[in-house]
Amino acid sequence: MLTGWPGLIIAVFFEVAATTALRLANGIDKPLWLVMACIGYFICFTIISFVFKTLPMGIVYAVWAGGGLAIMTIISQWVFKETLDIRQIACILLILVGVIGLNLLSPA
Repeated sequence: MLTGWPGLIIAVFFEVAATTALRLANGIDKPLWLVMACIGYFICFTIISFVFKTLPMGIVYAVWAGGGLAIMTIISQWVFKETLDIRQIACILLILVGVIGLNLLSPA
């Protein structure tokens, strides 16, 4: 099964894909995208449940959420043409610094 860091990276990929599909679903106007989002989240959470067997929950969740946040921010700007002001970018960077700090300071 997918455990450890490789599993976590794949789970982040599926979370990002599912969130993007959810945005493309436009509520329930495009049901195929909604179904794709549900499938993506199911795969993501299944993989995360196995990752929890080998990595600490706090680290897993921080990397999963922070990684998803960073990638979704880029996708939202490039694909959906959404904008962020400097304060929003600074806050996102603080979250990412926290995720990196957790990983550097955690034992094992």
